[in-house]
Parts: sequence; structure tokens; C-alpha cells
Amino acid sequence: MNSSGLWKPFLVIPVALLWIVVFTLSGCDSSSSGTVSTEACTLKQYTEKIYVIGDIEGELADEIEETFLNVVEYDGVSTDAPIFVASGEVPYLGDTFRNGISGTYRNLFPIVVIDGGEEENNALLDILDIEQNYTLPEGILYSELFAVDREEDGHSFTLSMYPPDERPLQSNDVNAPPATSHVDSPTDQCRRALIFRDWIDEDGFRVTSEVNAYRREAANALAEAGEDESGELTKLAKGFVAKRIFSSSGNIYQLNHYVYSCHSFNAPNAANCDWFYVRQECMLSASGGYHVVNWYGDNPWDWIGYYIGSYDMENFMHGMTHQDSWVSLMTANPQNAIGVTQITSGVDWNIGGSVGFSVGTEEGIEGTASLSGGVTIQNSSSVSVSDCEVNNNSGDEFNNAKWSYVFPKRCDQVNYVWYSGLTPPPLLSRSTFQPVNQWIWKFSPEMRESASNDSFISIFKAYLIASEGGDHYLPWVADPPKHYTYGGAPLVFQVPLSYPPLLVVPHNVDFSAAAQYKSMDIAVARGWRAESDQDWCRIEPSSGTGDNPRVNITVDENGTGASRTATVSFFLTVGAESDTMTVFQAQY
Repeated sequence: MNSSGLWKPFLVIPVALLWIVVFTLSGCDSSSSGTVSTEACTLKQYTEKIYVIGDIEGELADEIEETFLNVVEYDGVSTDAPIFVASGEVPYLGDTFRNGISGTYRNLFPIVVIDGGEEENNALLDILDIEQNYTLPEGILYSELFAVDREEDGHSFTLSMYPPDERPLQSNDVNAPPATSHVDSPTDQCRRALIFRDWIDEDGFRVTSEVNAYRREAANALAEAGEDESGELTKLAKGFVAKRIFSSSGNIYQLNHYVYSCHSFNAPNAANCDWFYVRQECMLSASGGYHVVNWYGDNPWDWIGYYIGSYDMENFMHGMTHQDSWVSLMTANPQNAIGVTQITSGVDWNIGGSVGFSVGTEEGIEGTASLSGGVTIQNSSSVSVSDCEVNNNSGDEFNNAKWSYVFPKRCDQVNYVWYSGLTPPPLLSRSTFQPVNQWIWKFSPEMRESASNDSFISIFKAYLIASEGGDHYLPWVADPPKHYTYGGAPLVFQVPLSYPPLLVVPHNVDFSAAAQYKSMDIAVARGWRAESDQDWCRIEPSSGTGDNPRVNITVDENGTGASRTATVSFFLTVGAESDTMTVFQAQY
């Protein structure tokens, strides 16, 4: 008998056991269909009252109905709850409904348009007496939701949620397999509805506690600025906050832009310039498109996709990305960082001289204020960047603010007997990543006078990776894994800019009953004129330029036996901008 034959049964047993081990080790996250379902989504119900105009339709109609339980048909006059408007109704609203919607907004409740295009969303802005500057991102025909809100401190908030991009991902690698198409699912719709529900629920609390603690009406805010007359712009000025929500390949990307502006009237090297501080906060969720497939295509290897290879973000003023343009990028953070787990995105900048800005009051009325000692912009945020490289490419087109957040690590391979397993990619590349970018632009005087420069272009793009295990040529030896890069269409949109005032005057001046005068400076860098509505109150000089901003307010003796008030109105000689001063004279 051949002695080798005695060992054959014993050779079969360990090989079979090894295959059992392979199946056991590779069984996690397996799916016979080649996908793994996204995380479960449960809608949270909202029980406060909501008014509705028209029939709510669209992809999120069912989720809105299940979320908002106390829905009341709008009567046209109530102003005590948010209002949802079907897009088809907006252009045809009568005066009663328009006045009711405007009153609701002034009463600090959100107004929402469902499935609106640019025409319908701008029609809402017109109703609210807001500049009609809404534009859709390139290639997107409508917004699932467009909402506008205002807080007590004057901050304006908008939310734009766009329908998901269902186009398949593309790769420049000719060997890359076609990407799996992602179809909008009930889970995806639920996740978007949750984001919207939470946004509505934040009404009245959108401003951070720190900012809210410092915000007051203009006079108090300026008094709190300190004896050195300096103050932080984000605590004093009215802010504009725009949230955009974009879905692609099952992922949800939220981009928030906080924009504050001020005007320097006489600062060295910055006289008559506008300044814009922009804070870009992102919440980038990559968990919806990520999935693992074992025995991919019935082959003995893993496939993992789609996780993030990099996020790219760029912001610039259209036509102003050359060296001698009217825009200057003064600072941009965070800086480059490699091999760290956390970074600080911070801005610390002082604008000197006389500075003016827009403010808001508890009544929701926009006003103006100024600081003669300059203003400080100082903010910082810590961001987790484990396994991420931060590349600050700002200024590569002279005045653009640009970052790339790169996850260079790919899935590693573990070789079993005739099976290629893959380890998970970095956590932040397949979960929620929250980078914060901050920058400051200085605009020369010519910029304000030019046409079509009331917004800047923002571009966002995510590059996704799919990894595939290598093919075996020996039991424990295999080719290296393959990694393919895919990119969807970039999200290109415009962020509106609100220019600061060119003319700011003291708003309240008090006198006793005696005849007297007070001298004061107004904040202006251009030609101006002024007039009083009462003969007993005069202003001298009644006109001037930015070179002579000092005026005298003179009042006659008050012998009427009662206090009295005059209004002094100031105007720019070119342009429609104006500001007013209230002069109070007591009876004693």
C-alpha cells in the first residue's frame, strides 16, 4: 500500500475547517444582494401648530405629514406659528395673505416654500421685503424646501434643501467598474425630513448662547463694547446665515455660511472699504452611501464602498480671481495640517478706524451702528481630523478661499486561505466630518459700484473611494487590493452678500431745555447732506464729504413747557442710502 494515501482523509479535514474559518471571519456586514441597507430612520413628531397654504406635494410630502401633526389651514391673518406654502400658491397670493405672511416673519416665525423654483422662492423674498437674490445651484431645477427665518437679534437664516442627485458616480480610471446607482429611498427621505424638523424646532434658538448673551439693541451693544470702543463683529453686527443641504449617493452634505460685514470709513490703507467675514461650517455625513460586500460578485474577496477620499471646497468672487482685482483675501484658516488628530480653525483680525455695520433690534427692524475705535473679529473652533490631511490652497487664484480635506488611508487587506478580506477605512471617511473654514475679504470702493457682485461662488465636491480585494494565486498570497476613485458632479452655488452701510450717524442725542449745541462725528466716507424737520433744531454744516464728518447740532431754548423731539435726516449725495438722528429736548 502507498503510505501517502493514508494521509488524504486527514488533509481534507483541516482544509475544510480553514474554509469554515474564512466564512466566519468574512461574515460581518455580508449581503447576498451586494449592498447593506442604510441605518434605520425614525421620524420625530412635532406637535406645535403649523399653518399650511395649498396642498403639500413632492418627495417629502408623506414625511412632512407624519412629522407635523398639528396642521391648520392658514386664515391669512394669524402670525403665531410657522407657515408652509405650496410653491404653486406663492405667485398668486393676495394682499391679505401676503400681509399675514410678512407679519408672521416679523413676528419671528419661519416661512417655508415646498418644492419651489427660483421664481417661487424669490416671490417669497419679495413678500418678506428681502432682496430677491435666490439662485439655484447649477444643474438643480428646484428646492425641496426653502425656508426663511429671523431671530430677535437681527440675524437672518435661510435653509435650502435640494432633491438628491441620483446620477451615477464617475471615475477617471478606465479599469474602475461602473458605480452603483443610488435611488432615493424612504430612509433617505426620512433623514432629510429629520434635518428639516430639527431646523424648525430651533426657531428662537439659532444664535449660539455666547452670541445671544452679548446681543442687544444697537445702543446697548455699543455700550458693552468696552471703554476702548472695540468690539467683536459677530456680537455687534447683524449676521446672514445660509444652510444648504445636498444629497448624493446616499450621503447628506450640509454647508452653512455665516456672513458678517462692516465698512471702514477712515482706516489706514482701507479707507472706504467693505469687509466680509465668512465662516463656513460643514456637517458632512458619509454613512448613507457606505457599505460592505463579502464574496463580491461571488468572488473570494471583499468590496467596500463608498467612503470618502477627499472633500474639496472653494469660494471666490466671480471675475475677481486675479492679482489686481478689487478683492483682497486677508486671512484664511485652518492652515495646512498633516499627522494630527485635531486642528484649530481660528481668525483674529482687527479693523481699525471708524467702522460701521448693520444691526437688528428685538422688533426685527434693521438699523445701523458704528465704532470709532475699530472692531475685532475673533473666533476659533476645534475640529477632529484623525487620518485626514488638511490642505489650505487659499490664494492659488489670488483671492479665493480654498481647502482640501484628504483621507489618504485606504482599506488594508487581510489574506485568508483563498480569500481576501478588507479592513474598514478611517472612521471620519465613512461617518460625520465637521470641518470649519474661516476667511476675511476686503473689497475696495470700486467693488460696491460694480454690477453683479452681491454674492460669491461656493463650490463643494466629494471624491469617493471603492476598494476591492486582490485575486489569490496561492492560499495565503494575493494581489494587492484595488482602489478606485469616483466623483460626483460638484455643487456650485451662490452665497448672497449684504453690503454694510456707507453712512452711520448717532441715533439719539439729548438736550436740556437751555439753548445749546453739541458737536459729534458722523461715519461717512462720501458726499452727504442733512436736514432737520423742526425749526428749533439746526445742523451745521448741512452738507459735506468724508473729509469733514464733524457736525454741530444746535437747539433753541425750550420754553414750551413740554419736552419735544426733532428728526435730523442724513443722505448720501449719490445713492439712496440714509440714516436718521432723533434729537430730544427736555422741558427743564
